[in-house]
Formats: sequence, C-alpha cells, structure tokens
Amino acid sequence: MSFYARTAGHTVPLYCFDGAVHSVFTHACNLRLGGGRLVTLLTEDQSDLPQGIRLATPAGFSFGSLGLQSGQVVKSRDGVLTFAGSALMIDLGTAQPWQVDLTQRPVDLGDPAVRRAFQEVWQQWSTCRPPEGELVVQLQGRIGELLTTLQEAAGRYDRAQAQQAAAGLIGLGAGLTPSGDDVLVGFLAGLWATAADRPGRRVFLEAFAATIVALAERTNEISRSFLWNAARGEFSSALANLVQAIAYGADSPMVEQTTAAALRVGHRSGRDSVAGLLAGLQAWPPGEEIGDGSRARSKIRVNQQ
Repeated sequence: MSFYARTAGHTVPLYCFDGAVHSVFTHACNLRLGGGRLVTLLTEDQSDLPQGIRLATPAGFSFGSLGLQSGQVVKSRDGVLTFAGSALMIDLGTAQPWQVDLTQRPVDLGDPAVRRAFQEVWQQWSTCRPPEGELVVQLQGRIGELLTTLQEAAGRYDRAQAQQAAAGLIGLGAGLTPSGDDVLVGFLAGLWATAADRPGRRVFLEAFAATIVALAERTNEISRSFLWNAARGEFSSALANLVQAIAYGADSPMVEQTTAAALRVGHRSGRDSVAGLLAGLQAWPPGEEIGDGSRARSKIRVNQQ
C-alpha cells in the first residue's frame, strides 16, 4: 500500500530521517525521531500541523487499519518513507511546505470589525457545551482560575506570576493532550497575534515562551510537541485560520465556519485552545504598551458554563 503527502510543516525533515512509530490513532500516526521529536502523519481531512505531514487518503481511512505497532522502525530515504516489516510506503517528495505566521496581521481589538469578529467567536465558544456525561466541572473551575491569573499576569508583564500560573496548567487534566496544555497553546497564539512590534510585549512573549519550553518536560510527548511549536509561534491551521479571521474582521459566515472548525479539533482540545486564544487576545488592551493591573477588563472564565 502506498500514499503520497499533500502538505508538510516547513520544519519537518522529509528526505532523510530515522525513527520509530510512537502511537497510532484513527486519524493520526505519530513517529518519534531522534531527540524525542515527534512527526505526525495525518489523514487528508485533518488540519495541517507544524509537526505534521498530511497524506492523500481515501474517505473513511484509518491508520489503525495498517497494522502499525509502537516501536516499529521507520526511515525516510530520498523522500520515501518506509516501515520495517510492512509493505507500506509514503512518498514525501510531493508534500507542499506549510507554514503560518500570526505576526503578519496583528489582531487589533480597537478596530470595530475585529472586535465584532472576536465577539462572534466568543459567543460561539460560550455556547459550545462539553460532551454529555463528561465530568469536567471541577477541572474547568481550576483551569478558569489559572487562566485568569495568567491573563492578568501577562497584562502586567509579570513574568514570575505568569510562570507560576503556567506551571499549574501544564499537564492539568486527562486526555491525549491535557486541557491545561491546550489552553496554554491557545493563549500563546493570542500573545503571538497581538505582540506586533511592541518591545515590551515581545520581551515578555520571548521570556514566557522559554518558560513553556522548560515546563513542557512535565507533560506527555504528544502534548509537548504542540507546546514546543506554540512557543515558536507555530500552530495548527485550524487555530491559525481562526486567528486570521479575527485579525481581518472577516464576515460572520467566515468567522462562524473557522470557529466551528477550530472547536471540532479533538475530543475537547479545540474548545480548550479557543478558550486560551480568547484570553490571550485580551491580555494586552489595544494601544497599550505598559500593563496596568488596576484597569477593568473582561476575562475568559472557562469555569462558567
């Protein structure tokens, strides 16, 4: 069986690497390369990832049907990915490089069209309920407290308190990517999208990103990969498209479409990352460079359902 790649994150090695299968899911297969780095093979219907290679797969395809096993040796030579003991081959040479830059069009919530788009995302997020029967009320309460603390600390450029709040969020919650980690990915997207060329914001963001890289060692490998990329300003196409829809003040149908796509990611990862994004976008009010802890400000509180 053979497939070809449609897209690949711009930093993903394609033509020569060695590794092993890390984990196999319906829509994704993670490969562990040297140094603990993960590369994710994705079905065609999934979002692009900075660490991902999206394949041209038929409708209904599942990586679980390939019989791949954790620890199975893989290698890429001249852009052809093979799996030891398997006839599976993937042509990586066809992949189009994929990259996102959230700094090209900073989000300015002082712009009426941008503010309207932001509020429409907020409304759509706030009405998206957790899956029935999911016992998350207490967890959401703790995440809400930490996210509020993080938002306020960023607004004051308080690195110590931001680090403390982030340390509480890392690895918090069950799941393939814990809720606390997803919130941090979204929050970083908000900071990257609003830092622009303001020195104070950029200095804080660089320090906070370094903190996240260090703290990411406390969570699992899959989640760590998303956090490492977020610290560099790299995000999924689902989250990046939503940021850009807000930044350009897109019309309501486009905002609704991109929000829905972002919220659909994973079991609840999309909802958590959008919560973090909305908080991050509000950390620094429009036109303000120096944080003022006394100002009034609306806050994302994910414990309010």
